[in-house]
Amino acid sequence: MNMNYEELEQLFYANELETCIAEGEKSLASSPDDLDVLFLMAVAHHDLAYREGHEEAYVAIQKQVIPYLRKILTIDPSNNKALYN
Repeated sequence: MNMNYEELEQLFYANELETCIAEGEKSLASSPDDLDVLFLMAVAHHDLAYREGHEEAYVAIQKQVIPYLRKILTIDPSNNKALYN
């Protein structure tokens, strides 16, 4: 059973980023247009990579964060959170 957004958010704030990402990806498999989960995955990937340093964060931004933000903007072109980030 997939976790809901609130459960994923709890994992994120508990700094259980690997679990948050794994469960978030499962959630997106069944609900690929969930804007909240998409944004949470972008932030979680960034924060996980940032632990390893600026270089890893840059790579994560290119490989994961930007694609998630683009997907959000494809679904909702005026999404303020995605536009800001």
